Amino acid sequence: MQEVTFVDEIKLRGSWGRLGNDNIGAFGYLSTYALGTNANNYIIGINQNLGVGAHMDRPGNADLKWETSEQINFAIDAGFFQNRLYTTIEYYEKTTKDLLVALPISFEAGFPTAPSVNGGKIINKGWEFELGFQDQANSFRWDVSANFSTLSNEVLSLGQGQPIPGGLTMYGSGMPINYTEVGEEIGYFKGLQVEGIYQTVEEIDNNFQPNARPGDFKWKDVDGDGVLTTADEVKLGSPWPDFTYGANLDLSYRNFDFNLILTGVGGVQIMNKMIESVYPIRYFGGSGIVNARKEALDRWTPENGGNTIPRLIVDDANGNYSNMSSFYIEDGDYMRVRNVTLGYTFPSGRGKFSDLLSGTRIYVNAQNLLTFTKYSGFDPEILSSNPISAGIDDGVYPMPRTFVLGLNLTF
Repeated sequence: MQEVTFVDEIKLRGSWGRLGNDNIGAFGYLSTYALGTNANNYIIGINQNLGVGAHMDRPGNADLKWETSEQINFAIDAGFFQNRLYTTIEYYEKTTKDLLVALPISFEAGFPTAPSVNGGKIINKGWEFELGFQDQANSFRWDVSANFSTLSNEVLSLGQGQPIPGGLTMYGSGMPINYTEVGEEIGYFKGLQVEGIYQTVEEIDNNFQPNARPGDFKWKDVDGDGVLTTADEVKLGSPWPDFTYGANLDLSYRNFDFNLILTGVGGVQIMNKMIESVYPIRYFGGSGIVNARKEALDRWTPENGGNTIPRLIVDDANGNYSNMSSFYIEDGDYMRVRNVTLGYTFPSGRGKFSDLLSGTRIYVNAQNLLTFTKYSGFDPEILSSNPISAGIDDGVYPMPRTFVLGLNLTF
């Protein structure tokens, strides 16, 4: 490589690994029984004594095993111009198989709960890029880097299982918010598509929406059959970003140092369930009215119309707020100033006082200083421990903005 003087190193690397996951719940291999209910008990004998009966609630599966994740990575690391310019390009692919799914059963089977089988398969794949530049000019040093990653998530198989609804549902209608099914991302958002708000009685299709009134949402008839059914529910978005990115800036001049970290995501949606809670609609079975957001002032009224927020009434017969719909889905993209630090390190000097401060560093730090987003909620960074119910803001506590004044002492 002597003739290519600007190339310092090029490294090819790859890896493969397989990891088991035993967090699949306990005793799934055993059958469970229910007893003592009215459906199980029976009357027997001349004296008509009550006998305690039992039935199988869920059959066990002796063939259950751990879930397995298999991952491969291929990457190129390179440095140029005496490693001032450095870059990494990496491709990753992670396949998780033998996921536990519920096997569909018929009513004639005789037990209400489906057994679990190792039938699910999910793939995550994407690219990761990093590019940086570092150099020094006299007492001034800098290291600037940026990274960009893509993510593609797809459910490849649920065995013979049906689509899996997420754990959270809409108040009033009980409609699931998330769904997991073959060909889509884990826990994607599904519901009705809003086409606008009815302004007059003449606009309403009473066959399609018999309970609609002026000021109510107009739902989209997806299958065109003129009847509002689950077939009119469509994919509304994904809680998983198409890409994430970040940047890091390290500067130092003599005894001063500065660090800036930016992070962000793109191509992600958030289900803002807080809208369901903070508009003045019925809750607790009609026993109370909640305080409203200021956006409620822009709701539809006969006087000012409006095509964004439907009318606010106690009896929401059209399901404007109780149906899962595109009304709740918002753009979750954001860029956040994650960390800013400015410090000063006292140099060694002559004299007792200078020697005492030598190596001491004083700094100021701010975390989550600024967030740039179009999301109307408190915080677009929605964390969830359950992937099938991800991306739902049901009152998630926002990331705090913190300021720190620090002192590092060296003895």
